[in-house]
Amino acid sequence: MNTVATALTTHALTYPGNNNTQTLQLMRFLRTGYYVQRWNSGSVGSYGEVLRVSIRLVMTTFIASLRFLDTTDAHGEVLTEFVTLINDAKENPQHLGTFRRLLDNFNNNALASPLMRNATNRVFINLYEGSFDSAFVAAAQLDPSIIDALDNFGVRNDHLLGTNLQYLTINAGREMARFLKFPGTLQTKTRPKVKALLTNHSMVGPTAGIWLAAAEFVEYYDGANCAYYGTCDYRRAVEQAVLRYTHTCSATLRMRVQGMVAAQFTQSCDQLALQETYFHDTLKTNRIPVANDNNTSLEMIIFDSSKDYEMNAGVLFGISTNNGGLYLEGNPADSNNQARFFAYEAEWMRPTFNPPFRTPPGGYWGWRSTSPRSETTPARGRWAVTRPTSSVKSSEIRSPAARSVCTRGALSPRVSCSSGTQARWTPSSFPSGQLRHVSRCPRRPRDLVQR
Repeated sequence: MNTVATALTTHALTYPGNNNTQTLQLMRFLRTGYYVQRWNSGSVGSYGEVLRVSIRLVMTTFIASLRFLDTTDAHGEVLTEFVTLINDAKENPQHLGTFRRLLDNFNNNALASPLMRNATNRVFINLYEGSFDSAFVAAAQLDPSIIDALDNFGVRNDHLLGTNLQYLTINAGREMARFLKFPGTLQTKTRPKVKALLTNHSMVGPTAGIWLAAAEFVEYYDGANCAYYGTCDYRRAVEQAVLRYTHTCSATLRMRVQGMVAAQFTQSCDQLALQETYFHDTLKTNRIPVANDNNTSLEMIIFDSSKDYEMNAGVLFGISTNNGGLYLEGNPADSNNQARFFAYEAEWMRPTFNPPFRTPPGGYWGWRSTSPRSETTPARGRWAVTRPTSSVKSSEIRSPAARSVCTRGALSPRVSCSSGTQARWTPSSFPSGQLRHVSRCPRRPRDLVQR
């Protein structure tokens, strides 16, 4: 590691602004070495102070390069590795100034470069990782100008909201708002900037992503002052503004949607009724539920687009949205439980409309499946099947092995939040320890920035 670090310092002295001298490969070697140590520390042991000094010399030399602030794809590829190396080497506390320079240097040329966008977004990831490091927090308290850099970056790139590149603006806002986590200098400096962000944007429409992100952080880190920000009870207000229409298909099915007309409701309900009948007839359920299953109805939540789903479903229902839709069974033994199915309109297939679940040739996206699995996942967890699954043809219904990880038994264990109420989390779907559903206490903001 030390030999490669020394070689990289030599390369950095004459860095040409691209990978012609294989600077990137040396950085990846060092990143790999830190990765191996992180997950096999017992075998690898400590790299020691000598390497730390060498790595810091590498970084100082590379930052001093005449090409460090280039905004080309060629440089962006190497810069992404460099910024990632800063985090892997646990050097984030020493590089708040570096992060500030990179954010301030983001211009139209960088915006037009996919690899420069990657490098810049990597800065946000490093800031997130740094927020768990006491040395990083101490460095930010001594020089909180990174908060100004994040705020200025968001203002300059406000026009990206509502586009496919809005993640850059939203991530800047999220990482700025994350400084509300730290009482004192950082929180005091951050409060008026987050308030201005909320005031200047709307909870619906193209700017909803940044508004909702800021509101989440206010709720979790500064909730006692929600009146200052104007976000008290914001989830109810967002839910009313987004899921504006409710339609009851039957005693067992209700739809809450962002936007559908009467004919589309009718078409959807008819399709679902046919599928429900098909399910019971095929599997001979006699419509008898399994023991202690009180899920007598299903609520379908349908958003207008994938962006609307990503922005709103996590805030309103505490679910992961890095998917094509979800079915959450909850606890069917609880008489107050409400099973929900989440889907969104495949906006790329407009203007064709098909009922929910039927993805080709257009319509609503749920589970990204063209098979009956999408429509019968909720039912298969509830109804008793009177003939062996092996006797069911594959053309009739998918095998139990294809069942969703969200069906009964996957939500475990229970954990407590600060007010003593209960929460559920799903290890396979969330970072370790992240809460999935919380009753009567604030949900932790979604930690991982969008990539």
